[in-house]
Amino acid sequence: MTDVFKDHRVAEVSGIKDKKILSNEDELMKRAKSLAGRLRLTIVSEHSHPFPAREGETDGGISLVLIVAESHLAIHTWERERSLHIDTFTCSPETNMRNFRREVMREFPGDQTKTKKIKY
Repeated sequence: MTDVFKDHRVAEVSGIKDKKILSNEDELMKRAKSLAGRLRLTIVSEHSHPFPAREGETDGGISLVLIVAESHLAIHTWERERSLHIDTFTCSPETNMRNFRREVMREFPGDQTKTKKIKY
């Protein structure tokens, strides 16, 4: 049996000052597509969904997913926390995942960016 190439990376970005990144679907999608391009992921489908603020709160969030030929890129935002989480998986060694942290920091600037490669 041949081993399948797997590259699974996650990021958590906190202290995002530009609220538009966290609350505007078009802005988030634009940045997600740019990140996908920089990582050499091939977008085949996209979807996003806004979550309004809960009762008694002022801020909501957005969930976004890009289905890519190599697998997926998902982003979830939390306005109140000024943060977002990114989950990216690829089964192709032809991507640019080695630069994941740098490209996340470029598209989603914040006070702190934590990234992790999930090992199987």
